[in-house]
Amino acid sequence: MDVFSALLQPVVLISGVGLLILSTTARFGQLEAQVNRLAGTGDNRSGDLMRHLLSRARKFRFALMSLYASAALLAGTTLLGGILSLVSPLAVPLTQVLTCFAVVWIFTALVALLAESRLAIETLEHQAKTD
Repeated sequence: MDVFSALLQPVVLISGVGLLILSTTARFGQLEAQVNRLAGTGDNRSGDLMRHLLSRARKFRFALMSLYASAALLAGTTLLGGILSLVSPLAVPLTQVLTCFAVVWIFTALVALLAESRLAIETLEHQAKTD
């Protein structure tokens, strides 16, 4: 693999991570609005629902932190790989290894988002039962 291809991989991935960050942030904003709305009702029956929502919020927080970490790693990988390509033959393998680490962070974020989606369905089912 040549240096250009190795440096292109993180650049391509970072745009996808950016889209994941954008959509996850929007979903988290909706969840935050729902928590604020529920907190303002003062309903005694809302305790279980609030626990579900806060559990979802923790999943979102972990996913966003993982996505931010992967974006930072991909950006740093591209920068470091570009600099090293001028002075060292290690640019390609180092870029590939760091890109793999970033993909692991993306994978952990996606697993957290899958778990959040499952909790979202459970929350909807809980709301349907209490209404």
